[in-house]
Formats: sequence, C-alpha cells, structure tokens
Amino acid sequence: MKFADNFLARSLKLAIVCAALPVAAIAAESGCGGEKTVSLPEYSDPRTPIPASAGSAFVISLESNPTTGYSWQLTLPPDPRILKKISSEFVPGQPQRIGSGGREYWKFQALAPGRATVSLRYVRPWEKSSAPAREAVFRITVTP
Repeated sequence: MKFADNFLARSLKLAIVCAALPVAAIAAESGCGGEKTVSLPEYSDPRTPIPASAGSAFVISLESNPTTGYSWQLTLPPDPRILKKISSEFVPGQPQRIGSGGREYWKFQALAPGRATVSLRYVRPWEKSSAPAREAVFRITVTP
C-alpha cells in the first residue's frame, strides 16, 4: 500500500506542475509578475523616415520566411557613432504552420544626433552571386 500512496502523491504533484506551466507561460508572456513591457516605435515602410532621439530605441519590422532559405541581412552596418544594432530576431506568424512565414524584428539604439541609414537585403546567404530578392533602405534622423 505504501508504494501506491507514493505513486499517487507523485502523480498528483506532476499533475499540479503540468497544470501550472501553461498559466505561468501566459503570465510571463503577457508581462505579469511586475515586469513592465515597453513598446518601442516600429517601422516597416522604408519610404517613411524614422525620427529618433539620442538614447532612444526603435524597431524595424520586415516580412520574412526563413523556411525558404531567405533572411534579412545588413548590407552595411549603420554609422556606429549614430546608431547601434541591438538585436534581430524572427518571430513566426500565427497560427504557426510548417513553411509559413513571420516577421524579422531589428532593434536599434540611437546614440548621437545625426543621420544614418539602415540598408537591408533579403537573401539566401549561400547564393553569393545572386541579386537580393528584396531590398529595404531606412533613413534615420537622430535628434538630441
């Protein structure tokens, strides 16, 4: 009987943990738990100039589908005195399906007043001699 009691106690603990995991994941994703989520300005149209203040951050968002082999790459790094790339990441669209695309998010920090350019190309990295499938050039003006 002792084995049955231990088995039941362990099974109950496992069931509680498994039931709590989705709740914890939702809470973490929605910013619960005291952590404040800050929304940054987001730009996806290269024809729209990007205004930024020194010290602020912004995001460039572009459609992407890495399952095709394509990804966005910087053509040239932006002027390091004015702009710094913080991160880039792919976020799948919803619902997530095999072969479906999403968006690439490029986060930048404005460092000092001036003008900078973020030039991106949508390429397959191993196709060195092929022209990019798409290009996007964003113009940024950083004010004090």
